[in-house]
Amino acid sequence: MEINHNGKNIAIGSNDGHIIGVNTYTMAHYRSEKKHKMPVTSIMFTDDSTKILTTSPDYTYEVVNNVSKKTLCQKFVYLCVFLLL
Repeated sequence: MEINHNGKNIAIGSNDGHIIGVNTYTMAHYRSEKKHKMPVTSIMFTDDSTKILTTSPDYTYEVVNNVSKKTLCQKFVYLCVFLLL
């Protein structure tokens, strides 16, 4: 488990290879993805908290965005509206 630098998010690596992101203010899950075939052995945020880095004994690592898919869609919609104006 890792807490990002501003304390807003927690990243959790599970025994079944899932990466789980939790917002500490609302306690809502904003990310849950199976990224490894084996347990997640280490997990950390980048310095700017935009990405989550994980490793596993299956000799793999993952770099995932620390932004919910909903947030990405909202930003895309705002960009499209801005471009249309």
